[in-house]
Amino acid sequence: MQKKVNYSGFQRDKVIRLFLKEHCKYKGLVHERIPASGTLGFFKNKIDHFSYRNYGHYISKMNHYGAIRAQELYEKRMQVTIYHVMIKPAARFFIHYVIRLGFLDGFTGFLVAKTQAYGELTRYIKLWLLNKKTH
Repeated sequence: MQKKVNYSGFQRDKVIRLFLKEHCKYKGLVHERIPASGTLGFFKNKIDHFSYRNYGHYISKMNHYGAIRAQELYEKRMQVTIYHVMIKPAARFFIHYVIRLGFLDGFTGFLVAKTQAYGELTRYIKLWLLNKKTH
């Protein structure tokens, strides 16, 4: 997206940058975490973290993560309701654009909020398709 996002909810991520492999392992398929045994230290200054090369890459990751999450929900036998396709995407937009102050990022903040809402919607469409395939 080529523009620094100062709001929209992305600025809060604390990413573990340096660790000994003997003491830490990646956990999770989406939003991987590194559970660490022992004390964590943090840099005083921020290090830029560019999660996406461009908007196409952002959409691609949303689709990829949505498919993984849909599969996880499918394995838990979750059913899709009107709530999942109407309310959750709208709520996701509201959270990123209003609550997390995405509007202060201008059009980029709008795109972030809209894309997050899109990701929420596609997750449940993918789940609905998985459920439909088995019936």
